[in-house]
Amino acid sequence: MMIDIDEASFYPHDAQRKCGYAPSGCKAICKGNGPRDGRRVTIIMAVDINVGCIAEWSFVGNVGKCRFLLFLQLFLFPQIRG
Repeated sequence: MMIDIDEASFYPHDAQRKCGYAPSGCKAICKGNGPRDGRRVTIIMAVDINVGCIAEWSFVGNVGKCRFLLFLQLFLFPQIRG
């Protein structure tokens, strides 16, 4: 069994952009939709290559040591034991 654990986070208001503009062949450059107010949504996921997603957890805030250990204890270890 090989398990990959990864996390990703984003600010919800950044996902609400409706459009962007750039000349043909250039990247669209636009400013964010407001200040970073600490309401970052984070998702932690554990994936087994043979099974797919076996554990996931999403919350508002950043990942730290305590939250990562909680993810292991509350979400991942019960799935592995089962």
